[in-house]
Amino acid sequence: MLAKSARACLGAWRDATFRIEGRGAYADSLLNVESIRIVSARLGAALAEAEPKVELLRVPIIDKKTTEQVYFFANVLEHVDCLDREASGVKRMLGDEIARLERVVIDEARVPAERQLFRVARYSKAHVVRRSLAERLTGAGVTVGIRWTELGQEVE
Repeated sequence: MLAKSARACLGAWRDATFRIEGRGAYADSLLNVESIRIVSARLGAALAEAEPKVELLRVPIIDKKTTEQVYFFANVLEHVDCLDREASGVKRMLGDEIARLERVVIDEARVPAERQLFRVARYSKAHVVRRSLAERLTGAGVTVGIRWTELGQEVE
């Protein structure tokens, strides 16, 4: 199953300009209240190289000095139906979407071997990154603002 394109999903956000506070270097992955993945140009390039099913859409980010920083909405298009619902301890559903669970446990046999990065079907908050890709991104120094969590750990 593929997600809608970022252009279709972002709606009103598509034409927004975001302001960030602070000095110096900014994170490669910016937190925001909408849980939209906003990534630096460095991280966006690394993700696009590793995984062809990532859509990048440039978003203007203005810093304190009114200098535009290069960032992108990163929409991971591939959703993989691989969640082990029983082992994950699903607590609440909103329609077909999982609203709350205890931990993310996936059935590896249901994940295509070529997928390096994907979203979990029916629990789109979860972006799964293969360990090999996580290690490459960490080694390349493009993970400022990213916290890796092992599968099976409790969800905060």
